[in-house]
Amino acid sequence: MPLAYDKDSREKGSEMKCPGCKRNSLKRRETAVSCGFCGYALSPGEEARYRLYEMLK
Repeated sequence: MPLAYDKDSREKGSEMKCPGCKRNSLKRRETAVSCGFCGYALSPGEEARYRLYEMLK
């Protein structure tokens, strides 16, 4: 069990995952943000949330 103050374990658990396959493989592409594993393209609302996540990270 990770410690409450263990920064690395908190960052791993807070990464944004693909809604389709639940993997940490989202990539920003020229046209949209999509999953590198299953090819799921984020909707405009999900894409805005992903951009906010990247800024705060």
